[in-house]
Amino acid sequence: MWIIDPNGEVQAAGVQADQAILDQLSMEAVRVLQSGKASGEFSPGGDQWIRLFPLDSDAFSGVVGVWEDKSDHESLKLEVMSIAHDINNLLAVAQGHLEMMQLDSDGESTSAREALWMLERAGDLVRGLGLLGGSSRKEKTRATDLSNVLSHLSTWLSKTSYVPTLDIDAGEVWVAMDRGDCIEVFQNLLQNACEAMPKGGPVTVQVRTQRKEVTVSIRDSGPGVPSDRLGKIFSPHFTTKQSGQGLGLYRTRVLVEQYGGQIRVVSVPQKGSTCIVTLPMANDADIIRSSRTTG
Repeated sequence: MWIIDPNGEVQAAGVQADQAILDQLSMEAVRVLQSGKASGEFSPGGDQWIRLFPLDSDAFSGVVGVWEDKSDHESLKLEVMSIAHDINNLLAVAQGHLEMMQLDSDGESTSAREALWMLERAGDLVRGLGLLGGSSRKEKTRATDLSNVLSHLSTWLSKTSYVPTLDIDAGEVWVAMDRGDCIEVFQNLLQNACEAMPKGGPVTVQVRTQRKEVTVSIRDSGPGVPSDRLGKIFSPHFTTKQSGQGLGLYRTRVLVEQYGGQIRVVSVPQKGSTCIVTLPMANDADIIRSSRTTG
């Protein structure tokens, strides 16, 4: 923080800055005072900003300058936008299941169960933001049965024009990841695979366990990703879709790496892409604890 008098002279400084920034600070402070505005701001570079507030009292007349780092604000904005993106996807899928229920002449309840499952997940995302107050924030689990998650998501795919093939080398595959985050990751990846094939097609999901790791491969039969774009697909706001926001894969990468995992994409032009996710296996204690929590 700085205190600048009406002549642009810095009278007190709580932040060290080079002379070029101090000169600009003095000039902008005088400009704010002359304009009569309630506040002003300028950027000395990057995500760094200095906000200026005129102050007129018996003790002092001048401007107070406050240093602000907006990079944290941008990270929070990206996270909120990513979660909104996921909630939108889940609600769209739930709506699809509910529409299918209207067509079920025998009153079959699979679509209802899957719709409720998706809506529960959307609620988890909202509660995970911690914006509802009290004890509404959902506690994260340390282990998730990946085979169960993929089974639910495959049921969703089977109701569309996509043909899912689920190949898991074990009955239950537990990964060291929160259940909600796990659903979010693989919902995003399957959604991305489907969007690569607008007219429908096969989606192959293969799960392999080795030592203390689980590897999941999701393969589509779309046009593939050009080699010059492969290195950018996990960046925020990068998308190859006309209506996309470029947040799904970015959010997926953040979550996978948060749990000590890795994610990459292999693509062959005109033959499709394969997304490969590696996650650590859950330990026995966390599996037992999570089994009790999720029922």
